[in-house]
Amino acid sequence: MPPSIKEEVQKDIYGQIIRSKKFFRLILSDNIIDELALKMKERTIGPEEIIYKEGELGDKIYFILKGEVEIYLNIK
Repeated sequence: MPPSIKEEVQKDIYGQIIRSKKFFRLILSDNIIDELALKMKERTIGPEEIIYKEGELGDKIYFILKGEVEIYLNIK
């Protein structure tokens, strides 16, 4: 598939995911959403796999398309 078509497909598919969240639609322009969509990657997370640990600085956003996530916090 030519790179230009691949980019258009990626902008369409991932752009729809970003645009489906009102928060992003309100604060981001269409151009920024398209740029973000080109940087997105699908990732399958297995059971019991840790995405973030409490206190870590995160540099990613995860959109959960299927399944669920549990959050555990240390309360002192």
